[in-house]
Amino acid sequence: MYVLDIAITFMVLTAVVVALRLFTRLYFIRTPGWDDLLIVLSLIADICFFAFLIEEVRYGLGKEAATLDPGRIQSQTKALYVTIPLYNLSLNLTKISMILLYRRLFPTRGYQIILLIALICVVLSGLWMILSAIFFCIPVHAFWDPAAPQNCLPKTAVWCLNAAIQIVSDLIIVILPMPVLTHLRLPKRQKLVLIVVFALGLFVCATSVVRLGAVIQLLNSNDASKANAPAALWSFIETNVAIISACLPPLRPLLAYFFPRLLPSRVRSSYAHREKTTCQTLDLSNPFNFTNTSYSASVTGNFSTHNAADGQESMHCPPECEGIHVVSELHLETASVDAVEDFHSYHLSPLSVTNSVSDL
Repeated sequence: MYVLDIAITFMVLTAVVVALRLFTRLYFIRTPGWDDLLIVLSLIADICFFAFLIEEVRYGLGKEAATLDPGRIQSQTKALYVTIPLYNLSLNLTKISMILLYRRLFPTRGYQIILLIALICVVLSGLWMILSAIFFCIPVHAFWDPAAPQNCLPKTAVWCLNAAIQIVSDLIIVILPMPVLTHLRLPKRQKLVLIVVFALGLFVCATSVVRLGAVIQLLNSNDASKANAPAALWSFIETNVAIISACLPPLRPLLAYFFPRLLPSRVRSSYAHREKTTCQTLDLSNPFNFTNTSYSASVTGNFSTHNAADGQESMHCPPECEGIHVVSELHLETASVDAVEDFHSYHLSPLSVTNSVSDL
């Protein structure tokens, strides 16, 4: 059936994209964060959603109710009941992951306050959507058992309200980073690429709108089994598109490495000869917070930097490296950081090596 075929395609694609994100964060640039953990949890919820979607198809999802016996319809409705909170859980975990990613990338105080407010709103609205799905009927089994006393929330009002909240919050998540991205001190083409990558979340908004239309058709239909097929499918597509969109910005360093002309990262050092140096690198909880640690770079000659007793940075070089000067540069402007493209540079004279790391 088309529902299962399309669902499998999106499930595989989403799993691959999340795996690439984890590879990028854990092994490529080695800066994992809470946003990565939350996207994994969102994927787990999405996989559970997929499992119960299979159950719905197994019990006749998309077929006319008149062709199904009451037991199959009840089992299908029970599986539907489980998918609704999983759908909301996956989407809201993805949104929280995106907000935490923004908090890592753009650490200015004013913007952090805005993100904190957005985070609280997403958490509270997410709790409402999940709890209203779980306790939609009292007793709970009244959702799928027509013989039970029916004491349920108004289906049309709750489902349409929750869908509207999802659409609005999707749009807010897309808009949040745009003022910061437009002020980045980057070449126009690179800035445009960044904006487009973050704006891909608009696809989530589009799928949310299409899903709302499918939900309205379901609510107005007399055959829930048949009408629920497009609604269930678009719900699953929405969660997967959201996860994929959330994974694209963190994939930029990996894409820049393999497609330098498309997403240049301006990494100029040769990878043929690597030597260990001690220099400033990124803190795991905040990619713009630098700490002294080991860093592998391509240089000819040995040098190290550390904090002297007076708090100033000092340099030690062996005799054969006389004349080599190490300078760390970090440029901050408004809510932007040139480090989105160049986190730090090392200039060596008479040898000159510029090592730039791009980390989203």
